Amino acid sequence: MLAHEKPIFTKVAQELYKSNTDEQIRYACQAREEYEFQMKRRQEMLDEYEFQMKRRQKQLEEYESQMKLNQAQLDELQAENNKLRLELERLKETKK
Repeated sequence: MLAHEKPIFTKVAQELYKSNTDEQIRYACQAREEYEFQMKRRQEMLDEYEFQMKRRQKQLEEYESQMKLNQAQLDELQAENNKLRLELERLKETKK
């Protein structure tokens, strides 16, 4: 072969191989950097979504707690209202 006959061709072939290999390594490094950047970005987004979900869950728990208090107050007021209605009916009956 021609490269075996002349050392300059062997040297050129080696340099071309090295150059191509360096370029492939550079592309692989760039791809890895891009992958790591995307994974970091996705993790940051997931962390933010998780934070928002926890915040909203806490709000929901607070609202549910407030609803229970409101329901208890409503029950008390309805009971008092019923008591007063019965008293009013009794008074109407005694007035007759």
